[in-house]
Amino acid sequence: NEFFLVYQPVVSLESQQVLKLEALIRWNHPEKGLLAPDSFIDVAEQVGLIVPIGEWVLKEACQYIRNSNRGGSAKPIVAINISARQFSEKGFAKQVQKVLKDENIDPTQVEFEITETLVMDDIDHTVKVLNLLKEIGLRFSMDDFGTGYSSLNYLRKLPIHTLKVDQSFVQDINETMDDACIVNAIVSMAHGLKLNIVAEGVETKAQLSYLRSLGCHEIQGFY
Repeated sequence: NEFFLVYQPVVSLESQQVLKLEALIRWNHPEKGLLAPDSFIDVAEQVGLIVPIGEWVLKEACQYIRNSNRGGSAKPIVAINISARQFSEKGFAKQVQKVLKDENIDPTQVEFEITETLVMDDIDHTVKVLNLLKEIGLRFSMDDFGTGYSSLNYLRKLPIHTLKVDQSFVQDINETMDDACIVNAIVSMAHGLKLNIVAEGVETKAQLSYLRSLGCHEIQGFY
């Protein structure tokens, strides 16, 4: 009971409205204090604990959606990170359907964030599972795009709605020409493929202005 979720807004650059929230796990460690996921997720992946952790995150985020719906405010869309190991578990799609049904959640309020590593582990399996979940209304985004295999071939096969530009490219976008060119290329490609584009790790007005000039649709970060 030391894990909890925080919800980071994803904001439209056009309307400046919050479009959805990303569920992010934190660990309130009794001795080490507040721990971000980069300090424990890799270990959880290695020993297999990422599967029950991922199941807990899914249920917790769906309970948040359910409680928000009851509050009478606008129904939130929540993005949930799915690990490769969790995704590869037998019966993953059925488990997702069961959680949504148990919590009485509209599937269109849930978006799964997957990584290039997950996709390339077994492309045929990935396509099959994502299409099953797409049929019930879920949407999908490609997280940390550009940091993995970056094989453009799978983008034609997968029911991906959104590409997320990794924050490592955004961080120095105003100072480093290479990073600016990479982001520009990703945004242009997303436009051509008619995909939504989100830039992560936006922390300054200068970063936001540059991303707006490129035609980036949405931003996420501490700014």
